[in-house]
Formats: sequence, structure tokens, C-alpha cells
Amino acid sequence: MRTTIIIALIVIIAYLLYTKRPAKGEGNSLYVEDEIQGCNVLGSCNFDDLATTGTNCIFPVLGYDCEGNYLLDMNSDGEISVADMLVFLGGFGNVCPSFSEPCVGDFNNDYAVTTQDLLIFLSEFGMTVPEANAWINDNLNLY
Repeated sequence: MRTTIIIALIVIIAYLLYTKRPAKGEGNSLYVEDEIQGCNVLGSCNFDDLATTGTNCIFPVLGYDCEGNYLLDMNSDGEISVADMLVFLGGFGNVCPSFSEPCVGDFNNDYAVTTQDLLIFLSEFGMTVPEANAWINDNLNLY
């Protein structure tokens, strides 16, 4: 009986401590009620790990990085060719070690080099970068 009363008191005290929140602006508190504006969605160009909202996120166009570099032209020769495919296949199956930097060959920003990335690559194989740029901008836009 005595143990039950002690446990009940602990539960009541814990409930009162963790449910009573001060009003906004009422002194210092362990509770943060103000939202920190920004984007907390991994893979966004404006990712902020301190943000508490996932609003106003900016994502790169499919096939591009956040700086506007075309990812499928891996050797920067202006063509999506066999040389690019060899680089891609070298990383096929990899999972990115860090969410802050995508893997080589991760064209859809899902932090892994998978069949979906291969299909994106094959859809533009043989194109020059300007053709691919126009196709992406006209058909996919921002996601």
C-alpha cells in the first residue's frame, strides 16, 4: 500500500511538472513554444537543423544539385555518355554516408544510388547537357 501511494505521488508530480507550461514570453522555461522558421526537411537546399517547421523548403530540380550543377554529366564534358555511366555504375548500390552531401549518382536525392537513379540516367543517356537541361526544366519543374 505504501509503495502504491509513493508511485501515485511521483506520477502526479511528474504530470504537474511536465504539463504546466508558462504563457509565451513568461520567463525562462524548459519548454520552447516559439517556432523557429526555416526548413527542417532533409535534402532541401535550405535545410536548417535548428528549424522547427518544414515550411518554405527549396528543392533542386530533379537531376541538379542545389548549386545548379547538372548531376548526370559526371565528368563535365557536356554529354551524358559511357564515361558518365561508368562513374555511375561505380557507385551503384551505395547509401550516402551523410545527409548533408549526396552520393555520386544519387539523382533523385533519396540518399541512395538505386534503380530509380539508373532509370533517370538512362532516360537522358546520349543527350548533351543543354538538351537535358531543357527537357528537365520543361517537364519536371520543382518538386
